[in-house]
Amino acid sequence: MGKHIGTQQSFRFSEEELQLLEQLGREYGSKKAAMVAGLQALKGRGQVSDEELLALIAKRLRRRG
Repeated sequence: MGKHIGTQQSFRFSEEELQLLEQLGREYGSKKAAMVAGLQALKGRGQVSDEELLALIAKRLRRRG
C-alpha cells in the first residue's frame, strides 16, 4: 500500500466559526492542527494522557505569566 500524502477537503464556515478557527489556529500553530486536535478530543471524549495534561497546564500557566 502506498504512502498517503493527503486528501484535500473543503468546508464553508460562518463568520463566527471562522473566527473560532482562526483563534484556535494561532493557539495550535495552524488551522489544520486546531481541527485535528478537536477531532482527537472528540474521539477520546475528553480523555487526556498524563503528558497531554501536563502540557496543557504548562501552556495555561505561561499565558497567565
